[in-house]
Amino acid sequence: MTLEEYTCELFNCEINDLFIRTRKRNVVDARRVCMSAMRKFTNLTYQKIGEYFYKPHDIVIYHTKVFENLCATDKDFRGKANMVYSAIDEGRIDVPYGKAVKSIDRLDEEMIIYADLI
Repeated sequence: MTLEEYTCELFNCEINDLFIRTRKRNVVDARRVCMSAMRKFTNLTYQKIGEYFYKPHDIVIYHTKVFENLCATDKDFRGKANMVYSAIDEGRIDVPYGKAVKSIDRLDEEMIIYADLI
């Protein structure tokens, strides 16, 4: 399952809605969670995330700041965001351009994580 599919399922919206111009609260919140997750779990710039969602980079910056504020003030939003972040941490969903840990190997008493681009 992808980040977009899982997030849209939680926020009750269509995947295509994430990429169009709309101001519906559930779609905007889903987009915020996706943008913030992509920023946290990838090394993508605001510009690249914006290109992915067909938005300018300043909108991505704005959405990530609003995401932090909503997590601090809105219990329902924070719960859904935590579900998305937990699913990514557990490897149940894929983040576009993200990295997933494939295996862990011990070499000379150091942990080496092999990661491949998804």
